Amino acid sequence: MTACRLIATLASAFVLLGCGGWIAPAAAQAPTVTSISANSGPAAGGTAVIIFGTNFTSTATVKFGNTAVNPVNVVFVGTGEIAVTSSPAGTGTVDITVTTAGGTSATSAADLFTYIPVPTVTGVSPNTGSGAGGTSVTITGTNFTGVTSVGFGSAGVAASFTVNSATQITATTPAGSGTVDVTVTTGGGTSPTSAADHFTFTAVLPAVTSISPNTGPTAGGTQVTINGTNFFS
Repeated sequence: MTACRLIATLASAFVLLGCGGWIAPAAAQAPTVTSISANSGPAAGGTAVIIFGTNFTSTATVKFGNTAVNPVNVVFVGTGEIAVTSSPAGTGTVDITVTTAGGTSATSAADLFTYIPVPTVTGVSPNTGSGAGGTSVTITGTNFTGVTSVGFGSAGVAASFTVNSATQITATTPAGSGTVDVTVTTGGGTSPTSAADHFTFTAVLPAVTSISPNTGPTAGGTQVTINGTNFFS
């Protein structure tokens, strides 16, 4: 009778060789996630994330918490790397897990991904100011963390701003005209517009600083140059 022999595979599993030449398939190994390239993104999803680990396969599936990633957005790079081209929508902090025939990766601090909520603007005070700019306004709302810009519609971005808390910002208006939406942008996106975020630029009165010449005949007819500010056609 031919003796049976055990040999080790590269995956550290054992197969049985001999006994008529039969070879048992090696057991698939469970994947592990050791790190991720982006650990936060907008709650709306769409973040590109690279997952590093071991024992990944071309048929692996990925979840962000309990939400599965669309298979078309999962790219197998190699046994130690998977690229997610677009994260699903979600909230809070979740574990990113990889599942193969060998099982599902155990969760750990290395696989955590945090969804950043979109900011909201609930009030602007005062809600009117000079079209010349320079008005200090207090913006109230939610999720004012990691603010990158404060916008005043077609007038552009705030001349300056200070984040006082997660619910309050002080900003200085740029020059502008008409009524615009005040928006706040963070890593979670840009606040949706509403009537609550309106700011109205008031008309700027002209000012005369000098005239030349400043005398002329009583009969009239003198050509005069007027210098000043805020002269609009």
